[in-house]
Amino acid sequence: MARHIYIDESGISANEPILVVAGVVVGTDRQWNDVAEHLDSLVRQFVKEEDRDGFVFHATELFGRTGKVFGKRDKYSTGHCRNALKQLLFIPAKFQLSVVYGFVYKRRLPKISSKFSSKLARIAANIYHEMAFSLCAVGAEVFMQDNAALDEIATLVAENNTDTRRAVKHAHRILAGKDLKSEREVEPFRILSELVPGRLPLRRIIDTVHLAEKHEASLLQVADAAALIIRYCLEERADAQDFIKLFSQGHPEELIFEGENPNREPGYKVLVFSDSAKPSSRQA
Repeated sequence: MARHIYIDESGISANEPILVVAGVVVGTDRQWNDVAEHLDSLVRQFVKEEDRDGFVFHATELFGRTGKVFGKRDKYSTGHCRNALKQLLFIPAKFQLSVVYGFVYKRRLPKISSKFSSKLARIAANIYHEMAFSLCAVGAEVFMQDNAALDEIATLVAENNTDTRRAVKHAHRILAGKDLKSEREVEPFRILSELVPGRLPLRRIIDTVHLAEKHEASLLQVADAAALIIRYCLEERADAQDFIKLFSQGHPEELIFEGENPNREPGYKVLVFSDSAKPSSRQA
């Protein structure tokens, strides 16, 4: 049996203090079909027929009532948008999907001349993205080793955009531990291997990262919503508490890195939803 892990990120913008890469673990049999059909039903429920062509849910648009669909405030009320986002966030608990995520607290960049500041910002953004993706992929490997049958494998599916393509392809090759040639590749592999002894190189996550558009791989919409609300939880957003509580089934503490972390070091968590009211989690 194989599973798909749908991956998306939140916090790419330079003015966002935390970057989260979240993956939703989905079986490829009945579970996948049930979730895909449910997503289609949510489109029919929350999107007017004339706005459905090529439509996909974006959690930030629902939260902020923005975008070419939900930005039409004469057609879509605040309550309507909030209810749609809540339905998306309830999917992992409803279908007992596990969620893995890596997170990185961004450091303040030094003040330098404008000639180099934009280039430095792009380099930093790529590094943060690679780091958060790497931690998410490590969480996925941990989940597969600890929760899946011995003969099960998984593939990663990420949204196909320029930022993601560059970051995840390079990071995935490092995690596979093959043909590492430079110190920039060897050192991250060593650090991550020490963080999770015995888990790397990747063995249960196979192939390369498969890139797809959201309308081609509809379950990316669930990862998109999960990444946003996990980031808002880590940022302690007061205006997102209702969504955080719903996503975590009333246990937001399960989303937060436990223990002392005064330097706000990066990490990952594995969140397992089951028929229990409280999700279980592991972290590193």
